[in-house]
Amino acid sequence: MTKRQEQISSLVRQGLSRSQIAEQLGISVRTVEGYIYQSRKRAHPGVLTEREQEVADLVKRGLSNADIANVLGIAKRTVESHRFKIVGRLGLGTSARLTAQLNEELIATLRTRIAELEEVVSRQNAELAKLKHQR
Repeated sequence: MTKRQEQISSLVRQGLSRSQIAEQLGISVRTVEGYIYQSRKRAHPGVLTEREQEVADLVKRGLSNADIANVLGIAKRTVESHRFKIVGRLGLGTSARLTAQLNEELIATLRTRIAELEEVVSRQNAELAKLKHQR
């Protein structure tokens, strides 16, 4: 961690606002926000940003980079950049491994949902049989 990052981290822990930190250090609020963002990225390398999570969710749904760009209103190149960052943060190595990982998660979610629905159907069938028996 650089001296500047340590200064900003210390001031954040003291409860100063971003504008107070910027004023005290003679830098812009945007610069302070950049340091805070970079610090959080290093502290939580496997955690995706909100936008990265949106991209990951759309990848799970099978959308192409161009389709994701249209849905989110961003450039295709920006989607590619987000995918690259997601791969790095999750330590997957390649975009293909990202797609495979997300597909595995989706399959696990679908299996859970199918099991839940099968249980509901089973209960409804039991209730229906009970009603038919009462008649």
